[in-house]
Amino acid sequence: MMLAILSDEELGDKITMEQYYYNHMNKAQQAAYHSILSGVKNLADEFQIPALEGEEL
Repeated sequence: MMLAILSDEELGDKITMEQYYYNHMNKAQQAAYHSILSGVKNLADEFQIPALEGEEL
């Protein structure tokens, strides 16, 4: 496993970039994003996401 240490500037760029893409998602995509993020953070064996087409997901 590789641990990356980001500078404050790199971290700010990462947050800004994530927010940019998040703001371009529709509500269903944002709901899927939150479900996936929560499932991964909680190391869940499974989690539900809204039904989306493959490319939209």
